[in-house]
Amino acid sequence: MQLTFNDFQNYYNGKGDLTMFSFYGKKTWENGIYVGIDGSIGRANNKLSHQSQTIKLARNVYSLGLTVGKTLEVASFNLQPSFGMRYHHLTSANAQLENTKFETDRVDLLAIQAGLALNKTFIFNELKVKPELGSYFVDASHGTLKTKLNEFSLNQNIGRYFKQEVGITLHYKGVSSSVHAGFTKGNTLQEQKFISLKVGYEW
Repeated sequence: MQLTFNDFQNYYNGKGDLTMFSFYGKKTWENGIYVGIDGSIGRANNKLSHQSQTIKLARNVYSLGLTVGKTLEVASFNLQPSFGMRYHHLTSANAQLENTKFETDRVDLLAIQAGLALNKTFIFNELKVKPELGSYFVDASHGTLKTKLNEFSLNQNIGRYFKQEVGITLHYKGVSSSVHAGFTKGNTLQEQKFISLKVGYEW
């Protein structure tokens, strides 16, 4: 689950959460090169408030990604440069807030990402603890969010942005859980903070 918060001064206040179910497969070679593929399906729920009125917008979300990277051992730490691309699809949604009708078109987006992650795994018997830091550059400059307010159309280019995050992953007998927090900031997007929680099972 991922939470985001936005505040548009003196106008509207927005709050959203994203719940996803994902699969992930990874192949690693002895030289440290790896290829990963992942897919997700979920739902984005957003609340938009103006004065005492609140509306809800719900959209289905689908994504499919491919990542290529390499793990380098540097002073007992794992340094992981990576490059990947991810396709996203969001369904359309509409709602009414006071005298304003909101309509959002479906979105099909291909994002390209390059990044660098640093982590270290500590082992306590069967428990593995991995704190990690990550910094990523995402190019989604060809993607556009289209919103219609009554008779007025608003188009916002997603553009390019940086994502910084810190997190910790726990792994015990095939079960893993991780918590990450961070922020994104770009040339067309205001700074957004996020928190994500993931639970997985490996066999």
